[in-house]
Amino acid sequence: RYQFGPMRITSGFRCPNHPEERKKKRGGAHSIGHAADISYSNGSQLYILISQAPRVGMKGIGTGKSFVHLDDKHPYLDRGNGVAWTY
Repeated sequence: RYQFGPMRITSGFRCPNHPEERKKKRGGAHSIGHAADISYSNGSQLYILISQAPRVGMKGIGTGKSFVHLDDKHPYLDRGNGVAWTY
């Protein structure tokens, strides 16, 4: 937040019955309170989010058209390595 400024969280904790969580074989990082989707409005904000995320312990980074998913406990990680994807 110090680097980025105020953030708009579009999705935080999701209960196991949330429609997005019900689609999965096992719950994702949102369902265990370890993920957030943060909206951005330009390329420089996107750059700040994805470049700073690993420095603050985020291991899962997913980029969408208008948001970034960040999590520190991605359920599909193997041995603590990070993972990145696009939507």
